[in-house]
Amino acid sequence: EQVRDAAVKLLALKAAWQTRVLGEFGCPVIVFVDEPALAGYGSSELISISREETVAALAEVVAGVHDQGGLAGIHVCANTDWSLVIESGVDIVNFDAYAYFDKFLLYPDEIRTFVDDGGLLALGVVPTLKPEEIDAETVDSLYAGWQARMDRLAALGLDPERLYRQSLVTPACGTGSLDRAHALRVLELTRDLSRKVRAAHGD
Repeated sequence: EQVRDAAVKLLALKAAWQTRVLGEFGCPVIVFVDEPALAGYGSSELISISREETVAALAEVVAGVHDQGGLAGIHVCANTDWSLVIESGVDIVNFDAYAYFDKFLLYPDEIRTFVDDGGLLALGVVPTLKPEEIDAETVDSLYAGWQARMDRLAALGLDPERLYRQSLVTPACGTGSLDRAHALRVLELTRDLSRKVRAAHGD
């Protein structure tokens, strides 16, 4: 428990330091916690870790960002208990909406509360896992998928215009395992999809 406490405090201090240094440029600062291990929450390997301990650890790191005036996001690249992420006090929930969107929708009450309270959803709708998926997608096909996902979120009882204002377009995950050409294509698709979404809403 002492080692865990020290590790969490170190991460919170690092997050606070990053936020403070980046804030010196005079632009809004967003710091993301990349937390793939949350995909294993509830499994036999992590059965000894309680919900309360998990939320408290995340909340402490998030608080480090907030203390320096930044926005905190958490990214999980697979499925998890999304209520844990939302309850951490995070500002942005970033998830793989390309492969795990249906799993995310299993938390309608938490999603509604999060968005109604001003939280941002970063929908990872541009694939990053398989090169063949990256090759197959176009801006138009991704836009159709983005719109379909937004419609399903709105069906949970959320205002469509609020959803648009409080959503970000992102890749599903990182591009570190891809070759350069596919990594660039992911970034270009993300950029062009964001432009198309903005244009559709008159921005």
